[in-house]
Amino acid sequence: MPIANGTRIGPYDIAGWLGAGSMGDVYRARDSRLGRDVAIKVIPEAFAIDPGRVRRFEQEARAAGQLNHPNILVVYDVGANAGAPYIVSEMLEGQSLRRPLDAGALPPAKAADYARQIADGLGAAHDKGIVHRDVKPDNVFITNEGRVKILDFGVAKLTSPEIPGHADPAVPGETEHGTVVGTASYMSPEQARGDDVDSRSDLFSVGAILYEMITGRQAFSRATAIGTKAAILNEEPAPLPPDVAPAFERIVWRCLEKAREARFQSARDLAFALEGLTPAPAMTVAQISQRSGRRREGVAWAVAALAVAMVAIAWLPGLGRRAADPRTRVLAVPAPDGASLATEEAPAISPDGRELAFVAYDAGGKRMLYLRVLDSAAARALPNTEGASLPFWSPNSRSIGFFAQGKLKTLDVAAGRVQTLWNAGGARGGTWSPDDLIVFVPRPFEGPYVIAAAGGEARHVASDGGPGARGWFPSFLPDGRHFLIFVPAPIADESGIFIASLDSPVRTRLLTSRSNAVYVAPGFLLFWREGALVAQPFDSRTRTVGSNAVTVATAVGLNPVTNQSLFSVSNADTLVFFAGAVGQSELVWVDRSGAHIGAPGPKGAIVTVALSPDATSVVYDSADPRTASMDLWQLTFARGQPSRLTFNPGNDVFPLWSPDGARIAFMSFREKGAPQLYVLDANSAGNERLLLESNLPKVPSGWSTVGQPLFYTVIDPKSSGDVWALPPHSTEGYPVVHSTADERYGTLSPDGRWLAYVSNESGAYEVFVRAFPGPGVLRQVSNRGGFQPQWRADGRELFYLAADKTLMAIAFDGGPATFDSAPPAPLFVTRAKSLEIQPTARNYAVSADGRFLLANATEEAVLAPITVVLDWTSVLQK
Repeated sequence: MPIANGTRIGPYDIAGWLGAGSMGDVYRARDSRLGRDVAIKVIPEAFAIDPGRVRRFEQEARAAGQLNHPNILVVYDVGANAGAPYIVSEMLEGQSLRRPLDAGALPPAKAADYARQIADGLGAAHDKGIVHRDVKPDNVFITNEGRVKILDFGVAKLTSPEIPGHADPAVPGETEHGTVVGTASYMSPEQARGDDVDSRSDLFSVGAILYEMITGRQAFSRATAIGTKAAILNEEPAPLPPDVAPAFERIVWRCLEKAREARFQSARDLAFALEGLTPAPAMTVAQISQRSGRRREGVAWAVAALAVAMVAIAWLPGLGRRAADPRTRVLAVPAPDGASLATEEAPAISPDGRELAFVAYDAGGKRMLYLRVLDSAAARALPNTEGASLPFWSPNSRSIGFFAQGKLKTLDVAAGRVQTLWNAGGARGGTWSPDDLIVFVPRPFEGPYVIAAAGGEARHVASDGGPGARGWFPSFLPDGRHFLIFVPAPIADESGIFIASLDSPVRTRLLTSRSNAVYVAPGFLLFWREGALVAQPFDSRTRTVGSNAVTVATAVGLNPVTNQSLFSVSNADTLVFFAGAVGQSELVWVDRSGAHIGAPGPKGAIVTVALSPDATSVVYDSADPRTASMDLWQLTFARGQPSRLTFNPGNDVFPLWSPDGARIAFMSFREKGAPQLYVLDANSAGNERLLLESNLPKVPSGWSTVGQPLFYTVIDPKSSGDVWALPPHSTEGYPVVHSTADERYGTLSPDGRWLAYVSNESGAYEVFVRAFPGPGVLRQVSNRGGFQPQWRADGRELFYLAADKTLMAIAFDGGPATFDSAPPAPLFVTRAKSLEIQPTARNYAVSADGRFLLANATEEAVLAPITVVLDWTSVLQK
C-alpha cells in the first residue's frame, strides 16, 4: 500500500510518490532536521519478509554509503519503519538515460560526456573494491544540469575490507560460480557464463551503453534472454555508422572485447580516453574563469590556474603597472581524439604562430608527433614520427626537428618527408638557425653539436672548457650565430643560462636559472623560476641582462629530470605551455589487472621508486616544486608519513635497495663533475658515503641476491651507456655489456643465471636477456619497445614497460635455467612518465607476492591541456 502524504518516517515527512523500482517504492520527502528535500526508498511490506531481498536492499545502502563521488547517487541515511528498511538519498531532478535512448541515438559529444562521467563514477567504486554488475541505462540518471548519477548498487560485488560486511556475497545464492547476475543486454561475457567478475565487467557494460548511445540500438539484444547471452558470448555487434570518429570507434570496440584482458584495464583509463572526444573552444581569460567550475575537475584545475596566471601579465620596467590587454585570448587545447598528451616535455609553437607541434600517445599507445593548425578544430598525427620527442621548428615554419629512435631527425611538414641526421640517444633539445644550421645536444652529459639541416657531418661546438662547456636545450639568438644554453650544476644555485657561439669557444654566464631560456622580442629572456614564467630584460646585441624581472605566468610546468621548462613562444605573440602540476606523480598499489588495491600515497615530482625487499617501505626521489632540486624520501607503509633521507643541495636520484635491505644505493650530483654512486644506511638519514668514483656518470640499476654484485650504467658521452658490475667490498667495477649501442639498466635474475638489460642496438630501445657471466644465450625478449626490466622474486617472470607504457610480463616455464620463455603478455597500462627520454628511471616496483607499486602520473597531470595564449605580449607594446 502506498504511503500517504504527510506520513512521517523517522525524521522525514513524505511529500509525494515518485515511482517504483525493482526493490521498492521511491518517495519525495522533507528532512525536518536539515530543511532539505530528499528521496526515500522504502521496501514494500511484501518484500520485507523475503530475507534475500532485504539483504540486497541493505547491500545497496552499504555499497553506495561508502562512496562519495559527484557521479554516484549520494546516500544520506538508512533506517527501518515498522520493520521495513528504507534508504534516504539526495533528491535528483531529471530522467534516467533510458528515456532519451528510447528516442534514438545521442549526439557524439553528449554520448562521450555521459560515458566519461559513468566511467568516472565507476572508477571511484572500483577503487573501493565495489563492482556494480548491473550498469545499464535504467541505472544511469541524468540530472537537469547534465550530471550523470549511477544508481542501484543492489547486486554489487563487494570485495574491499574497508566495507563493513565485505565478505558477504552480494545476494546469497546469486554469486556462486555458474550463477548469472545482471541485466542480459548489458552484461559481460564472463557474467553471461556465470564466471567470477571484476571491475572490467562493468567496463564492458559501459561499452554496450556507449554503443547504444551512438547507434540508437542495443548491441546484443535478441528476442530472448538466452539469445541475448549467446550473442554476447559468440557474436559481434553490427558495425558503427560510417561517420563515427575513428577514436570513438576504437574506444567502443575495446570496451566490448570478449576477453577482459583486451579491454581497458581500469575505469580511469576509459575515462581518460573519453576525455579527449569533446574539443574545447577558444576562450577568453574571463570565459575560462567562468567555465572552470563546470568542467571536469582535472582539466578545469589546470585551465583555471592558467586563468589566474595570465591575469598576472602586469608591469614592465618603465611602463608602470598595467592590466592584461583585452585582446589577450586563451585557448585550452586538449589531447587529440583517442590520444594522450606527453606532458613531460614542452609543446612547440611555430615561429609564425600558426601551427602547434607536440608529442602525444595515440590510442594504441604509440608515441607520435602531432600537428594542429591553431584555427582548426583537430590535430593530426605526423607519419614516420614514432617515438618522437622534443620538437623544435625551423625559422620559416616549414620544417620540424625532433628526436626519435636515438636519432636527430627533421620533417618537411608539407611534403611529409622525414630525414635522419645524426645519433642522439637521450637528447636534450635542439634549435634551428636562419642559416639552416641545427645546434643540438645528443646526450645528457655531452656538449652541443652543430650540423647542417640538409645533412652531413656533425661537429662539437667549440668551448673554452669552462662550466658552460656542456649544456642542454639550446636556443638561437636573432643573429643566428649565438645561442642560449642551460648548464645544470650539482648545486641548484650554480646552474645557469649561458651564451655560446658558433664562432668562438668563449661561454658567457648570463644569470642563475634552474631551467632553459628563450629570447623574445622586443628584448627579453623568458625562463622558468620557482614555478613561474619570468621575463627579464635582455639586449641581444650587447648580450647584457637588465634588472627587474617580471612574472608573466604562474603554475608553469617543469620536467625535474631534464630541467626543461614546458613552454614555447612564437615570433607572432603566441605563448604555449603546460600549466599546473604536469610533472606530478602519486604512489599507488595495483594488482596484476591494474586495479587499485590501496589508497594513493604521496604525490610529487617522483621519478624512481625502490621497494624494500620485505615490501614494508619504499624509497623514492622527488623534486622540490620551487627549486626542482631532488632528494630521496622514504615512506614506511605502516606509518603513512614520508620522511626525507638526503639533504644535500645537489640532486640525489635513482635509489636502489640492497638485497638484505640494509643499504640504499643512488646517484648524486653533489660533487663537481660527473654524478657519482653513493650509498646510505637504510635505518638512518644523512649518513651517505661515496661508493664509487670516476669521471663518468653512473646510475644503479640492479643489486643481485647471488654474490651481491651491484649493477650500474656508465654513461659515456662519446659512446652512450654500458652496463657494469661492482663486486662486494670492491672499489673498482668491470664492464658486463659493452658495444656501440646505448645499453642500460642491467638487472640479474634471482638465481644469478640471466642478465636483463635495455639496448637500442635494434634501432629502438628493447629488453634483452643474456647468459651471465657468459658467453651463451643472447636474446631480445621485448617486441614493441622495452624499458625498466625487473625480475619477480622467484625468477619465474620478467616484467618491463613497453614503449606505450603497458606493463608486460614474460613467464618462464620451469624457471629460467634453460631460458624457455613465453611471449610477452600485457598486464595493464600505466601512467609512467616519458620512457624514451628517461631510460634510467624506474616507475614501478614489484613485491614478492606479486603486487605492483607504481609512480603514476596524477589525473591532473595527465589531463592538463596545452595552454595557448594569443597576443600575450600586447602589454609590452603600450
